[in-house]
Amino acid sequence: MKKGILIEHTQIASSVTELVIQTKHLWNFNAGDFVYLSFPDVDGMKEMHPFSILNYDKKSHQLIFAIRNWGDFTARLNSLPKGTKVKIDGSYGRLLQSIRENKGKKLVFIGSGVGSVPLISLTISLFEKYKISFIRVASKQEDLIYESYLRNLSNNNTNFNYFSQLGRLKKNQIKNIVNDNKNSYFIVGGSTQMMMGTMKLLKKCRREKNRKYMVKNSTFNILSGQGNNKI
Repeated sequence: MKKGILIEHTQIASSVTELVIQTKHLWNFNAGDFVYLSFPDVDGMKEMHPFSILNYDKKSHQLIFAIRNWGDFTARLNSLPKGTKVKIDGSYGRLLQSIRENKGKKLVFIGSGVGSVPLISLTISLFEKYKISFIRVASKQEDLIYESYLRNLSNNNTNFNYFSQLGRLKKNQIKNIVNDNKNSYFIVGGSTQMMMGTMKLLKKCRREKNRKYMVKNSTFNILSGQGNNKI
């Protein structure tokens, strides 16, 4: 169990808080990982909860999170005073390892909401080494957190292509995405409903025979909570 100090919390959307935690030592974690956090000196927040790491600044030893304020625990994050002690368990996950297991394939990320956080983490770490296409959807504009960062990254790097829209991806869009990204490794993250709908369309595209959008030599990985399942 590691220790940290809360140094900043910022409301970056109506229901999303960016949390910055200062740690004392160099952190050993992989992009896309998650940790368990608790605040041992705060009543009602002593139980560990899992959160995906957005980024880790090695120079300052700061862990950064983007957390949806849905439950009783997360709704209180914005009221915590700076300097609050944090307990940290982890990190955990194997998204980066799964990418290494699919060596030679282009990466395609499809995300929505805070389900995009591990995908943004992977993008930050890998955009200089891998070809990445990142497609993101949201029900409203403010839910496209870190939109400016991702657009600027796409505009200034030939290895990284970014697209976002309001509303779910349509069937013809999924067909075009998989047709344009043969021999790719797909990772999907978002709400359960979004992931299941996208999974269904990806499976259908993979099963189709003798069509221009058939997925050749591609692998799909669907995030499930803090884990992931291949299809």
